[in-house]
Amino acid sequence: MLSSLIKEALAVKNGILLDLESGLVPFQIETDSLQLVIILHLGKVPSNDVGNIICEILGLLEPIPGWSICHVSRKGNTAVHSLAKLGGSSDSVRFWLNVCPPCMENCILSDALA
Repeated sequence: MLSSLIKEALAVKNGILLDLESGLVPFQIETDSLQLVIILHLGKVPSNDVGNIICEILGLLEPIPGWSICHVSRKGNTAVHSLAKLGGSSDSVRFWLNVCPPCMENCILSDALA
């Protein structure tokens, strides 16, 4: 079973790849994993299971000017948390660009008002 840090690192890596493919640079990465934020800010690759993913993330970010990463509490990011749960229950890849998934409208409104 994958650790929550590995799952979060994979999500960040895939988000970066999607942003690059879509031409959405510079960008801000938001995650509820404070540990991942600290690791990426320090730029030091740990010698554990997540190290290879961190190395890939840092390699993707190196040529991108203006990127940033910040910690967002899970409470302040319920929409993303709900989408992660939705994605975890599916075998297929899902993403929405410039549209709001109908099942997420209330969560997004709640986050916007928080």
